[in-house]
Amino acid sequence: GEKQQSDILRTVAAILHLGNVTFTEKGNYAEIATPPSLQFTAHLLQVEKEQLSSKLRSRKFDSKWGSEADSIDVTLTLEQATYTRDALAKALYARLFDFLVKQVNEAMQTRVEGNSIGILDIYGFEIFSRNGFEQFCINFVNEKLQQIFIQLTLKAEQEEYVAENIKWTPIEYFNNQVVVELMEDRNPPGVFCVLDDVCATQHAVNRGVDVDFQKKLNNAVNAHDHFLLTREGFVIRHYAGNVSYTVEGFCDRNRDVLFLDLIQLMQSSNNAFMRSLFPDEIAAAGKTKSRPTTAGSKIRS
Repeated sequence: GEKQQSDILRTVAAILHLGNVTFTEKGNYAEIATPPSLQFTAHLLQVEKEQLSSKLRSRKFDSKWGSEADSIDVTLTLEQATYTRDALAKALYARLFDFLVKQVNEAMQTRVEGNSIGILDIYGFEIFSRNGFEQFCINFVNEKLQQIFIQLTLKAEQEEYVAENIKWTPIEYFNNQVVVELMEDRNPPGVFCVLDDVCATQHAVNRGVDVDFQKKLNNAVNAHDHFLLTREGFVIRHYAGNVSYTVEGFCDRNRDVLFLDLIQLMQSSNNAFMRSLFPDEIAAAGKTKSRPTTAGSKIRS
């Protein structure tokens, strides 16, 4: 209805105006440089202006001293505050996008019985002259799809032929399980795991973080047959061919600094639609996770 359309447009406007909220540095800490933009963004999100200001400039941490546990607010630097603002904008955009897709899917549902054809449109394998984190994620999904195809079509079918003593010409194929493990394994750690660990210890985006990721990746998987270190990054021997990835921007794009503080802020909105975009279950009262999810962990789930 019109109310829902208004809420959607309100959310889009909030995302745009949130981008106009800028910060200035005062004593190594972030201060709001554009109060009017902050106030109008809070109006659109229907949250308290002071709360929005606080959550953009500070973060709650859980601390433990022996058996004692406490939560403390840590003031953010200008760089950290900027990335916190961007994380909230990205979360609003992504959740609104998911909502619209869900609405379209529900509108297309039919109760008419009969045969139907389902179409799955997926992004194809990508090999460009310069490949970054996005290509790495897309190629990971394609490796997983290839693995499913191998398991369901080639491996399972031929095992059934053997069980039923059916004569056939065996089809030789490359089992890409080894590549999937290189990309997502936890023990030993794969590329995603190493990347998440680097991002978890990086409270702000420093210039050397991607180089640090490259070094740790080299230590973790350098002996792997399908991995090769390069000057600007690394090469993975995918089932579809070798792809050279540039590590620049990997950590930046993988980090998701939407800490629970921001989720709680949005759940306090006076707008029901805004609250519905953040249905996340929060842990026990007074407890917050200091380590958020990453883009890599989301695409693997």
